[in-house]
Amino acid sequence: MEIDTKVTVHDAMTSSVITADPKTTIAGAAVLMSRFKIGSLIIVNETLAEGLITESDIIEKVVSKNILASDITIGQIMTKNLITIDPGSELNQAARLMAKNDIRRLPVVNNGNLVGI
Repeated sequence: MEIDTKVTVHDAMTSSVITADPKTTIAGAAVLMSRFKIGSLIIVNETLAEGLITESDIIEKVVSKNILASDITIGQIMTKNLITIDPGSELNQAARLMAKNDIRRLPVVNNGNLVGI
């Protein structure tokens, strides 16, 4: 009898994802990232992931353009049209998807709801 040893995305994902509302200011997002020592936030509407913002986004789209972090929301600069994966997918599939799309964070979505990263 052969044992199934496929490692899934669910086995490797972090299920405690820090999220934010799209109306959160950039300053508020930076405070969250600093408090939780993370480099990105998933932007959600209810439980639906609709975007992602990273430290790099804040630096490139706000700080480098001398825009006040309290004058702009994360919904205005977030990356939309997220690439996501199902928790039951094989881990090597997630790695290929991330490499192909040159991304470092992959939201895990089950039936439309964010369940991890």
